[in-house]
Amino acid sequence: MERTGLVITVASQKGGAGKTTVATGLAAAWRAEGLKVIIVDADPQDTASSWAAKSPEGQGVDVVSVEQGRLLIRQVPKLAAEYDRVIIDTPPRLGAEQRGAVLVADAVVIPTCCGGFEGDALGPTLDYVETIAASHPGVPPRILLVLNKMSRTLLCDALRADVAETETTVLKTEIPQRVRIPEAQSAGQTVLDYDPKDPAAKTFVRLAQEVESHAFTISPENHDSETEADGHAA
Repeated sequence: MERTGLVITVASQKGGAGKTTVATGLAAAWRAEGLKVIIVDADPQDTASSWAAKSPEGQGVDVVSVEQGRLLIRQVPKLAAEYDRVIIDTPPRLGAEQRGAVLVADAVVIPTCCGGFEGDALGPTLDYVETIAASHPGVPPRILLVLNKMSRTLLCDALRADVAETETTVLKTEIPQRVRIPEAQSAGQTVLDYDPKDPAAKTFVRLAQEVESHAFTISPENHDSETEADGHAA
């Protein structure tokens, strides 16, 4: 079965960094384009699964729970043969789930802010993801940072300068602090359904477009390399 869908992994070592917010926002933006989308909930906290269970009829996104790295490597390519977009919401720790999610991804999106505890967690997350990506048996995923809660500050400028010397890209689209985002999540929705006129709704549409522009489609021979990648997920 040939894999044709795009696989996007959302990763961070820090809990509360906005992984599920980004994952569900991307899913809603792509679903609004008429694409077939599924979220793979690899986080034992089951945040994405709990959110989906509250979704109003007709507004939900398919969500499946897969919490083992080896299972991710085996199952995600099969899902990518059925869905246009597969989004993996990873747990807030570095381990087998993160490793498997990186190995099957076309792009890894890392939500972060420019300072504080979230900023401190970026270094270990980025180092880990870059190491796993470098060991990829096929074409490694693109690594993308999306800034959360912050705008133009000296810390953000310093972060962009540091990342500019690596293969990692800082996305132009930033996730704003908007009360409509958590309100929508509490209702089992995203802001695109809850309040499509809110500026945050347009933000997620732009983010989805930007992620697509940086992600690339892996060639068929690399799609079929899950068995080789499986050995890297132990």
